[in-house]
Amino acid sequence: MPELGSTIDELDRDLEGILVAQGLYHDEARAMVETWRNSWFEEGSRLLYIVPSAFVNEVLPLSIHPLPAQTVRVFVGRLELVTPATEKAVESAFVTMTARH
Repeated sequence: MPELGSTIDELDRDLEGILVAQGLYHDEARAMVETWRNSWFEEGSRLLYIVPSAFVNEVLPLSIHPLPAQTVRVFVGRLELVTPATEKAVESAFVTMTARH
């Protein structure tokens, strides 16, 4: 496992900065991080990434009438990473659980 070099608060701020750099207002970025914080920063390993806007627009087209001056959509993808240690812990928990029943 990689050694953690940041606190959750530092990760929050870094992610907010990334979202702002993608075009969100600071308040929007803060709200997005607060909304998803429990699943993004819970125990475990995961990869968070910004979904390219061209992909988002192709898969989820958006039409607004009247047309706004500007539209910014930022989608964050999350990929759960299953390490050998995580896999072993799940297997052990499963064996323990099935032995009880």
